[in-house]
Amino acid sequence: MHGEIQESRPSIMDEKYYIPPQVDPMLYNLTNDPFSVEKGRLRGAHKRRDNEINDKWIVQTSMFAYLISKLSKESLDKIQGYADWSKVDLSHKPLQLWMLINQVIRYSP
Repeated sequence: MHGEIQESRPSIMDEKYYIPPQVDPMLYNLTNDPFSVEKGRLRGAHKRRDNEINDKWIVQTSMFAYLISKLSKESLDKIQGYADWSKVDLSHKPLQLWMLINQVIRYSP
């Protein structure tokens, strides 16, 4: 099952970020919850999703640095000379960097 979930997530090659699914409050019986057990479970589900999103931003910054570190000086110079570089550099989003690498290096003559 775990492998099936991983396969359905987009990767950098798909040029998409994985976004955890929204928490569905309808899965929790909040109307018949005198001891707030379901309400606590719902809060926990929201907290887990929020933590997953926060962790994603930390990983993205590391991935951006990793991609930069793997570029040759010539490739980095070529990318930094491109018009969109300042926007990509400020964002530190690895997907934008990956797309710029593909656009500038892989598909340039």
